Amino acid sequence: MNLYPKAIITRSQNVDCNIVVTVFGWVGGVDKNVEKYTRIYQKKGYTTIQYTAAAIRIVPCMDENPNYKLVFHTISTNGVFTLCALDLQYPELRIFEKCEGMFFDSCPIHNNSDYLKVVKAYSLVMQHLYDSQNLNFFSRNFSKFWANASFIYDTVRDNTLIKIGYVSLENVSPFHYILHHPNLPKVISFVYSDADIVCDAEVIKSFEDTVRYRGRDVISTRFKDSLHVAHFPKYPKQYIGQIDEFMKRIEKKIEQPVQEEFLAKL
Repeated sequence: MNLYPKAIITRSQNVDCNIVVTVFGWVGGVDKNVEKYTRIYQKKGYTTIQYTAAAIRIVPCMDENPNYKLVFHTISTNGVFTLCALDLQYPELRIFEKCEGMFFDSCPIHNNSDYLKVVKAYSLVMQHLYDSQNLNFFSRNFSKFWANASFIYDTVRDNTLIKIGYVSLENVSPFHYILHHPNLPKVISFVYSDADIVCDAEVIKSFEDTVRYRGRDVISTRFKDSLHVAHFPKYPKQYIGQIDEFMKRIEKKIEQPVQEEFLAKL
């Protein structure tokens, strides 16, 4: 498994399109699977960047054109972590200020609710990740044990630091970092499911309700039976239809200031 893959960039043939859609994949996701999502945007004429690991490798791709508009399609918690890491490590890119919309698939969630449920969900992800690797019995099980133990330690530590007032939620929780970001985009889309045992639908719904209350343009689908990061494979027409509406609203909001400026000059 390549822990530091390169970003996959596909440039639009439409020279007038300055929207770049960045798709952040899930833990254990391979390029050929994440590519199915980027291909949706490519067919619509957008430049895409696909990535599934550390944000550092994506920076040169985003720093080429200062006039681009960003759209983020984040899949699962790994996508959310990557988005936050990019903003924190490279504030000079101003990615939230340039962002016109965010599409959340099976996310975001936070780890300061039900400890047992969160740990169980994380262990399932690690089991899937390491069982899919070509490792011997000892290496596979030791890796799962170490990953789970580290996660439990980090979760307990972070929640303890929050309770004693040493850090804020925004410092340790990507969920709250994005939720309380001053430059949260105007258009936000959600796809999640009650059948997802990894990312709790009620936690995602709480994020959705908050941004909706704050006046964001929200598009949301809550399925009943699709599993974690399996909404697109199970409901492809509905998923693509939601992306269509998502991008239409983004383009409309981008065009609106231009039209208002033109009318003001008449």
